[in-house]
Formats: sequence, C-alpha cells, structure tokens
Amino acid sequence: MKIMTDYFLSRIRADRRKTLPLLFSILLSSVVISIFACIYVAQHSAAVDFAKSYSGSQHFVINEQLTEEQIDILKANDEIAELRTSENHAYITLRDMKKVYPVSEAIAGSIGLERSGYGVYNITYNRQLLGLYGVKDPYSNRLTALGQLILTAAAFIVMVIILFAVIIGGAYAAFGRSRLSELGMLKSVGAAPEQIRYLLYLEAAVCCIPAMLLGPLVGYIVQSLMIKFAFSWWVTLICIALVPLTVFIASSGQIRRLARIPIVAAITGSMDGYAGIGGSGRKGAGKNQAINPANPARSLALRFYRGSRSSYRMSMIALALFFAISISFQTVMAFVKANSFAQLEDDRYNISIHFANGLPDDPLLSEISQIGDLYFAYYMNVCTMTTDMNVDMSAAANAWIYNGQTVLHTILYGLDDITYGKILEQADAAGTDGSVILVNNIGGTNETEAGRSAGGLPFADGKSLTLCARSPYDMENNAEISVPIAAVTVSYPETDSVYFPYNPVIMMNREEYLKVDEALYGDESMSTASVMLHVRYEDIEASVGRISGILDSAESGQEYEITTRLDRERDIRDSLRPIERFLNVLIAFFGILGLLNAVNSINTSLEARRRELAILRSIGMDKKEELSMFMWEAAVYGCLPLALSIPIICIAAVLFGFIFKRVTLAALFGYLSIIGIDLSVIPIVLVIFAVYLWNWRRRGDNIIGAITRA
Repeated sequence: MKIMTDYFLSRIRADRRKTLPLLFSILLSSVVISIFACIYVAQHSAAVDFAKSYSGSQHFVINEQLTEEQIDILKANDEIAELRTSENHAYITLRDMKKVYPVSEAIAGSIGLERSGYGVYNITYNRQLLGLYGVKDPYSNRLTALGQLILTAAAFIVMVIILFAVIIGGAYAAFGRSRLSELGMLKSVGAAPEQIRYLLYLEAAVCCIPAMLLGPLVGYIVQSLMIKFAFSWWVTLICIALVPLTVFIASSGQIRRLARIPIVAAITGSMDGYAGIGGSGRKGAGKNQAINPANPARSLALRFYRGSRSSYRMSMIALALFFAISISFQTVMAFVKANSFAQLEDDRYNISIHFANGLPDDPLLSEISQIGDLYFAYYMNVCTMTTDMNVDMSAAANAWIYNGQTVLHTILYGLDDITYGKILEQADAAGTDGSVILVNNIGGTNETEAGRSAGGLPFADGKSLTLCARSPYDMENNAEISVPIAAVTVSYPETDSVYFPYNPVIMMNREEYLKVDEALYGDESMSTASVMLHVRYEDIEASVGRISGILDSAESGQEYEITTRLDRERDIRDSLRPIERFLNVLIAFFGILGLLNAVNSINTSLEARRRELAILRSIGMDKKEELSMFMWEAAVYGCLPLALSIPIICIAAVLFGFIFKRVTLAALFGYLSIIGIDLSVIPIVLVIFAVYLWNWRRRGDNIIGAITRA
C-alpha cells in the first residue's frame, strides 16, 4: 500500500482539474448539511432563551408559602443548585436537570408538603424549558420538544444525504471515467484490485478534507447571519462525520466496480461495454441500426447517446434532480405566498384606522364613511356572560363553570349610529332601543338554528342578559350589569378582527357600550376603537391621504394609526423574503453542481469518442454535419432531464395542494415565478449547448493523429 500512497502523492497536483466537480459536490453537500444542522442548533438556542425569558430559568416552582425551617431544609439539599423564594412561591433549579421529576417529589416529601385530592404536590414544572432540554414528562407520553427537533432535523438531513449521494455519485462517475486508462495501465504493471481500491478510497478521503473543514465554518456563518450564533461540539462533529459517510455511500459501489474492470476495457476507456458506432452496448443499446439518410446527424447523435447512456446516467439524474428541486422550491414558495395572501382576499376591508382616545364624533365618522363603499366603526372589548341556560359544555370552546353557573366568553361591540342602524335593519328591528344580540351556536359556527336546537343559546326567549367582568385571569372581579335584548340576528359582524369562535357576540350603540364598559371595568378597560373601510385596491393610497387630511384637520386632536392591505402585503413579503432568498441560494448551489457534473460528463464522453469522431470525419463527415450531430446530442442532454423531472414536480405539487387546501390553481399560477423557473432552466440548457459547441470548435483537422492517439 505504501507504493500506491507514494504514487497518489506524486500525482495529486496533476488531477486538480479532473477532481474539481467532485470536490465542489462534496463541499456543497457538507455546506448544505452544516447549514441546516447549525440553523436547528440556533433555533433550539433561541427557543431556550425565549423559554427562560417567558417562564424563567427555574426547573420547578413550589406554590406554597414555606416556613423558615422548610427553606433551611431546601438550602441544605445538595441536589439544588439555586433557590429563590417569594411570599407564596419557591423557585428551584437543580444541578442535574434530568432528575427533576423524581428529585422534586423527594424534596416535596422532605419538607412535609401535602398531596392534593388528585395525589400530586402543589408544584409547577417549567415544562417548556425542560422539554427543550429533552427531559421527558412522566405524566405524558408525548415526545419532548428536543426530541421533535432532533427527529425533524435528522429526517431532513437524511433526505439531503440521499440527494447528495446521487449527485456526488454522478461527479465520481465522471471522475472515474477520466481515470480508466490510468487504472488500466496500473493493472497492466501488476496492481492488484485491493491496491486499486486503496488508491481510490484514499483519493476520495483526501477530497473530503476541504469539505470537512469548510462546511461547518460556512454553516456557522450562515447561522449567525440568519438567527444567532450558537456553537455545539456534538453538531460540529456530526457534520464533519457525515461528509465521509455521504462520500462512501456515493462512491463505494463505483470504486469496487473500477477495481474489477478488465485491463483491456480500462485502457480503451470502455467501462460498461460501450462499443462506439457499431458496437454492442448494454441491453442492445448499440444494435446495428440503419442510419437515416434524411438526417444522419440526428441518427448518429441518438446512437452515440444510446451507446454511452450509462456514462451520462448519473449526471442526467443530477440535472433531473436539480430541475425537480428548483421548480418544486419555487412551487412551494408560490403555495406559501398564495396561502398567506388568501386571508387578505377574504377580508372585507382593506383600510383599518385604530384610535388611541376613542372614536371620533359623528360628523367626522360620517365624512370618513363616504370615502369607502363598505364601512364599519366600533369599540370592542371582551367580557363574560353568565347564564342559567342549558349549555352543551362538550362543544363549548369558551365556556366554564363558576360556582355552579355557566360563564361564557363574550365579545362586545359598541357601534356608531351608521353601523348600528344597518345591524338593526338586518335584524328586522329598526327603531328598537337596546342591545342587539348575535347568536353563534356553541361550536362556533354560524348555523344558528341548529345551535338553538342542539345545545345553543336561545337568547330570543329571554328579556335581558347579565354581563360580568369576571375572567379566568381575574375571578374575583364581581362587577355585573344587565343589558336588554332588542333582537336576535344571524348577521355576524365582519370586522376582519375576530379570530376565535366566540359563542355570543353582543352589539349595541356607542353610548350604551361606553356605559356598560365603564360599569364593568372602569378605568381598567382594554377596549379598542377602530374604523374599517373598503375602497378599490388602486385607490388605497389616495384614500389614506384623504382620511389623514380629515383627521389632522379636526379640532378634536384624534390620535390614530392607519394600516392598509398594502401594509399587510408588505409585511407578508418581508416575512417570506429571507426564506425565498435562502431557497434561491440553494437552487443556485444545486445548479452550479449540476452544471459541473454535466460539463465534466460531456467532456469525458467526447474525449472517449475522439477516435470514432475522427473516423467519421475520415469517411466524409464535414464540420457542419458534425456540429449538427453535436447540437442534437445537446438537445437530448438538455431536454431529457427536464422531462424526467416533470413527474416529480407533479407529485410534489399534488402533495402541497393537500397541505394548502385553500389555494386555487388560479392563485397558485398568479404567484408562481415563471421568470424564476426560466432562469433556473434556460441557463443550464444554454451552457450544455455551449459546451458541445466549444468542443466542436476546438477539434482540429488532424484526423490521422486523432485516430492514432486513441
């Protein structure tokens, strides 16, 4: 083996050009794997930081007022790393987080805590933080947050390894074909198959070294730019180890094949039975077929391609994967964009005006309402409603029992006179004083009649409702007020601002709302005041200018903020831009790799066929016919991978269609970047044609020399 090592070291510099595509593909695989691994590390670190800022860094909390004696026992416990106490709580951090559940039980017993009727101590665990460190909750069989993150990252990285194993395999196949004559010469002077395998594995290992060093470095740089810097020795070592593993998976089969190839076949450059123009290639690919006299260039191109198709196969697969990945990525972005903008299409209003000090007076609101074709002005707050009615608790999304009484989470609107009048008309209660009650059934849908007959809220049978300020967060607030029922309507207030299936929605005029809100909450009210308008899309900016002018000129000095559909569209685009940029970078990487493989395969194949090409020129083929033959080959080589990628793209599109069910085909094609697809496909095809053209131009007229050199 020392002889093969010395031979490898003596010629390592001579192979730099031949190994460039292989080196680049291995480096790219290491970079992509490292980027995703490092991003997952940064996401985990960011999630841990958020958990600590949100719920604290303690591992568990004893929710009882402890005596001095109990605190002294805790301080003497060697398992506890940090102890903080307040009037009614003790915050404990352990030295070994993995033991938090059994140790907390032991600690609770040591200080004499009593179990509740459910058999548990009054202890709150910081489950969000514990899950991120992989501490499994014994009360739940679910996977921890860390386990979910690791499984997701592992699944994605395995997919990347499989993908790059195919790509690296294509690059190595081209590299191996360029070494056939050399390997044949080594065999002719006595090199054994074991020595050939050792040489090839040594070459593959050396090709891994730059990728093992640069991949994690690039991964941490991208991680720092996209999220934050978070270093992990384990992840770094895994990224380094995955490089030789991927290369071994990609090249081991071909290395064994190269080591077994016969001497004559290796010297002549025939790795798989390729026999040129009249040979008998694999599976009958080179059967003697008549050349079409009407188009001999095309016939020869197809015969050359069929005869050497296994030489092209891996680079073809690499190009097909690139086309599939590129177009699928852009299809994914189109689905995400269409789904993100679908909510905007559902909104009735495209201008929202939020006021800090209450709704303007009626003259101002009347002037603003004339700008849009749809208008809705309101105060909004959340309260609760008590009822003695029979409520289906199994279907109630926002109901609970307090002192034996059903309490319903309720949304309360106070409408200006214009909007309130329209609601009364819709409820057939025009001219009625008092509140208007909108009834949803308990399930949160608009099927009001079904709701009334199946556990809903039959408000029409009552005269008034009792509203209270009590909430799950403030159960001691006993402020209550009774409001009369004027009418029941099935017209839900489409304000573009209600995102939850509230059971009852109560609407009243502005003056009555302010009285109710003050009675319930006083100065602690969290009510908001807004005006919603709809105008033509192209008139949004002009309408905003008119609204600003009206409000700025008013003597009341209204403080306001205007948001429009244009702002929401910009926010969506800003949130998607980093993802789109990252996918574009990946597409560019895959494209460069696919091109390198294709260029190397084309050059190697044409170099192996130089004798056949010289023979064709010797029997009368001129340069124009040879160019035509080359262009036909380029057309097959450029278009066939695109055709092979279409089924993959269609399958991916169908899967994404199931995920994004709201997206229609019209919306999808509206956001699909045809220019982006063209930029990812056309340059590849043009480069393939350019490589064939360059090879055609550089071939000389020395036919005898070309034949004898072969």
